[in-house]
Amino acid sequence: MAALQRIERAHSQPPGNVAVATAVVYEEQAEFGLDLAPVDAPTAVSKPERVHNLAVVPTPTVMTTEIPQEPRKPRRVIDDQNDPALNYLDSVRTSRTVEVREYRSAPLYLRIPAALLDLLLIVVLSSPFLALTRSISHEWRNPKVIGFSVIAFLVVGFLYLTISIAFTGRTLGMKLFSLRVVDARTGLIPTGGQSAGRALVYMLSIATAGIALLYMFINRDRQTVHDRFTRTSVTRV
Repeated sequence: MAALQRIERAHSQPPGNVAVATAVVYEEQAEFGLDLAPVDAPTAVSKPERVHNLAVVPTPTVMTTEIPQEPRKPRRVIDDQNDPALNYLDSVRTSRTVEVREYRSAPLYLRIPAALLDLLLIVVLSSPFLALTRSISHEWRNPKVIGFSVIAFLVVGFLYLTISIAFTGRTLGMKLFSLRVVDARTGLIPTGGQSAGRALVYMLSIATAGIALLYMFINRDRQTVHDRFTRTSVTRV
């Protein structure tokens, strides 16, 4: 009776004491020799095991195939100077010759009349500007009129010499006396820069009353200042 009362008291208490009460009942049954049915204790609910859907993948087998290699060609080593493979060396020239041509200046007795003819032509081409100064004022002694006439002569002469030499290599006076201006290094017609530089120095030489033109009488090769400055030469064709 005491055991039954304790079981009832254990059921009336919180669930945590059920296991303790059940253990006490078993002890009392063993003490009094009672064969009572075991009290069903609350059993813990076991969670079902998680099933993993895993598939076993076998290790892939790699098939290796050997690629046949082409046999390497043996390298030929030339260790003999008389080898036929070196016969082309006999055709190679070991010496070089450089042809240097000298462009000598034309004689002065041809260059001077050609220059005088070109100056006369420049005066004719600049005559319209001189006529303009005459219509403005008849005072030829006026410095402004003289300056305007000189500037017009120099500008027209610069344009005439630059254009004619850059395109044809000669002026009208040079053409009449079979002369030509060439590059002293190549023998070709001077470039535009050489032609412009030559014409500028030539007209400045005339502006100095022709004093700079006397250099050609001193120079051994009979070169003028404008030819030496621009590396040109007046040759006879």
